[in-house]
Amino acid sequence: NEMQFFEGAVSKVRIGSDISGTGIAGIYVSGMTQTDGIQKVFYNNATSYALHIANWTATESPSGNRVGAWIVARGTSGTTRAVEAIARAGTTAIGIYATASAATDNWAGYFDDGNVFMKNYLEGIEMTAPAAPSANGYRIYAVDNGSGKTKLMVIFATGAAQQIAIEP
Repeated sequence: NEMQFFEGAVSKVRIGSDISGTGIAGIYVSGMTQTDGIQKVFYNNATSYALHIANWTATESPSGNRVGAWIVARGTSGTTRAVEAIARAGTTAIGIYATASAATDNWAGYFDDGNVFMKNYLEGIEMTAPAAPSANGYRIYAVDNGSGKTKLMVIFATGAAQQIAIEP
């Protein structure tokens, strides 16, 4: 089952269960003059989604893994970016915003392999000291020292916490 949208005699967008002749279901966009596969533009909307992807079950307790979006970029030269986010204007611009909750372990960001680069700075706020991480792990956090000064701390898997620095 498939819906096709044509420009002249050329199929531009296919939606359905066999979008590319290989039995793959989804959305297929061809013949774009730019490299955007799916593009939607909104004007004067308070809240809008250019692309909204959801993957859930009615009970929210499925077995197995759920992936909302699987994005792959491959190349043989130059820089390859699987996800690029740009936020401009407004009072606060946030390029990537993520939350994770209601699980045993909640990671709003999880980087499995590769280095992490930051051009500017890392910012955080004081919190209650976390529990010790699993074996061979560490957690960096900030707490109040009891006199209104912020202490930067690290806690190791043994539960031992060490002060890295204190606010002057």
